[in-house]
Amino acid sequence: MRGVQNTDFLQAITLISTYHRRQEDVRLDKPKDEIRGVSCKGGAVLALRRDDYQALRDHVLTGFLRAAKFLTLEHIFLNRDLPYQTQLVALAAILAELGDRWEEIGTKQKVRQWYWCGVLGELYGGAVESRHARDLPEVLGWIRDGATLPNTVRDANFNPDRLLTLRTRNSAAYKGIYALLIQSGGREFLTDEPISFRTYEEEKIDIHHIFPQDWCKRNEIERKRMDCIVNKTAISSRTNRIIGGAAPSKYLLSLEKRGQIATSKLDHILSTHLIACEALRKDNFEAFFEARRRDLLDLIGKAMGKTPVAAAEHIWLVSFMDYDLGYFDHETCRLEPLDNPFGPKVLPMSPE
Repeated sequence: MRGVQNTDFLQAITLISTYHRRQEDVRLDKPKDEIRGVSCKGGAVLALRRDDYQALRDHVLTGFLRAAKFLTLEHIFLNRDLPYQTQLVALAAILAELGDRWEEIGTKQKVRQWYWCGVLGELYGGAVESRHARDLPEVLGWIRDGATLPNTVRDANFNPDRLLTLRTRNSAAYKGIYALLIQSGGREFLTDEPISFRTYEEEKIDIHHIFPQDWCKRNEIERKRMDCIVNKTAISSRTNRIIGGAAPSKYLLSLEKRGQIATSKLDHILSTHLIACEALRKDNFEAFFEARRRDLLDLIGKAMGKTPVAAAEHIWLVSFMDYDLGYFDHETCRLEPLDNPFGPKVLPMSPE
């Protein structure tokens, strides 16, 4: 929570305050055009009343504390590893409104799916106030009343080609996949301990190359594959020093000797990082890379609750909520744009 700003806290309060106001309008059966909207934009924050702030202050604080617990359970331990600071506003508001129910299995699973769709679909970059305003009522309606999928879940997609461009912590998806790898059971190479908050701190776990950079350069592996997330995993600083720039076939022997680890045991540890052991031991970068790419896409698909799809395979629909610039031909399943210099706004949709 170190990066949470006072403006984030005020936005979360405003989001819940306007949501309650809208719910009251619906309960009173007001005409549709008189029902007030949910918002956390600057104007709405400035219009926040003092009594609403005081009434919701502790409620929202509880939401942020629950968000910290949720993120720790997702194996996001430090502020530097948080995929999106901006998504915390909606997450805290959702968890505040769900109360203790947020920890129930079914509820938590839906919150997880929404969260990872936001991260891996990279939907929380830039200006996000409108997404906050949609996500709070949509996620709560989905969980409480079995309403339709929230837009963030429905619209999110991870293009498999994106794996090749995820190389640094500047990307939310990069940090997200890193956390999912730890969460899925990745164990420390030398100690065979699961990577918990304690071991993360004590062992100085960080993202390091599996096929070392020096080896990749000597073997003319192109940089985009050498440095992408497919060739990286969570490794302690101690293990990384042993690895150095050696070929995997050599550093694995060094790890076995140093840690007195049986080959079969080390192979099991490597498999918890979705590493194809046979390919690694044979220094076969191509086989390793393709196998791990497939496994990472499976991991991503499970977190998002949908299969990653290449951009060309998307089903595209016009968003008539924003623009009325085209029509959808149900026979050909194609969007036919009308004459307009700006073209229709299209959004990626899941096949369902």
